[in-house]
Amino acid sequence: MFKKPEIFKKAETIKENKTLTIILIFFIVYLLSSTIVSIIPTIFLIIKLFSENGLMESLEIMSDPQLLTSYLYGGSMSIISIFCTGLLMVAPIIYCTKIEKRDITTMGVVKKGLFKNYLLGLLIGLIMFSLVFVIEYLTGAVKIDSFNGISIWLLLFMIAFFFQSAGEEFLCRGYLLTSVGAKKSVTSAIIISSLAFSIMHLGNDSFSLLSCFNIFLFGILMALVYVASENIWVVSGIHGIWNYAQGNIFGISVSGIKIDSSLISSTQVVGKEIINGGGFGAEGGIVSTFILLLTILIIIVYMKKKNKINI
Repeated sequence: MFKKPEIFKKAETIKENKTLTIILIFFIVYLLSSTIVSIIPTIFLIIKLFSENGLMESLEIMSDPQLLTSYLYGGSMSIISIFCTGLLMVAPIIYCTKIEKRDITTMGVVKKGLFKNYLLGLLIGLIMFSLVFVIEYLTGAVKIDSFNGISIWLLLFMIAFFFQSAGEEFLCRGYLLTSVGAKKSVTSAIIISSLAFSIMHLGNDSFSLLSCFNIFLFGILMALVYVASENIWVVSGIHGIWNYAQGNIFGISVSGIKIDSSLISSTQVVGKEIINGGGFGAEGGIVSTFILLLTILIIIVYMKKKNKINI
């Protein structure tokens, strides 16, 4: 169905790995990288805990996952935790260029038009989530409590989310999608990478079947955009602003994580969780399902027009 993009063809020179091996390496790289990058925020968290609380109280907080999460994603700790997630890009870049012997351009790293492509991604992602919020607001699933002023925290969160999204894109699309796509069909690569992307979010608070499906759809969308553009910056831009808009523009939980600094303070209406996603945030509601499916359809039509699909 999908024509194999040039970056997949260029990656065909990698050593002969079975698809199962590629997937296994993905999860090993992800788990090891996640463990390593968690060291920095953990050190800051311990310092924060013991500087603000006594020994017994600090130990009690550390033994309570919910309290610990609130500390880990509260105030400056949120920025540190989110920013460190961006370091996930280091391992796949090293693996692809040094072990698989791939040129970094096969990860969608294109220098020409970098800022233009990133801005295009930002525009697409912002329009997408703004539509999600507007529909939720018009259906009464979310209400606006107040408009807050612009602060330095919003800028710092923006940098953190943009870095975090790039980390996940290099891992899921730059490595996994491309490596599988070099050996298998584009369709198989899209599905496998999107399933892996969903699994990465299994441990998030308030995770549900619908939120899992929406995360999978988001992975499908990012994979399609990546295949269509052959550019990591476009998908990184979409991903980054999608997360930032949720938490720091509209004041909604980002994949189960509540961000305490936003341009707009909003409240999700109880009893309409199927629409607003409840504790997981908008990604757990049917409005996101609709917007993601609509955008996927638009991208497929675009790819057909550009002769990137054989139908």
